[in-house]
Formats: sequence, C-alpha cells, structure tokens
Amino acid sequence: GQTDTGRGCLLCAADVYRPAAIKQLQLLGEQIGVEVFTLGVDANPVDIAKDAVTRAMELQGETGKPYTVIVDTAGRQVIDGPLM
Repeated sequence: GQTDTGRGCLLCAADVYRPAAIKQLQLLGEQIGVEVFTLGVDANPVDIAKDAVTRAMELQGETGKPYTVIVDTAGRQVIDGPLM
C-alpha cells in the first residue's frame, strides 16, 4: 500500500511457528490496505524475508516508489538469549 509519504509498505508474515500470527497480519493488512507477503508455515523465515524484499523491489518497479518492508517474526523473550 501507498502512504502519504510517497513510500510504499509491504508487511511480511514470517512467524512460521504461529499460523494464527500470519492470519492476524493478513487481516491487519486488509484493514489498512497494505499487501502482506507470506510463503506459509512450511517455509524458512529467512527465505520468506528475502522473497519479501524481492517482492518489494517488484512493487517499486511497478509504482516508481520506494517500499519499506516490515517483517513480523516469532518473538523472543529475554530467556531466549542464544536465539536472539
């Protein structure tokens, strides 16, 4: 989706551990008019993020506007230090 700043925004659903999080982000995207990119729960989160950047570059080529990609991943807690 486009914003009044002249930039586009692409949401990336990469929380493969919680399918409901992907659905929630898709619903939010619909509500605010922003495309949500996902490859589903069977894909690697890193691959999802890389492909989302590729999609944003495609959108930039189509619109002539730069795109910001916001990646939603599985959250980490302080106790998950080695994973951060």
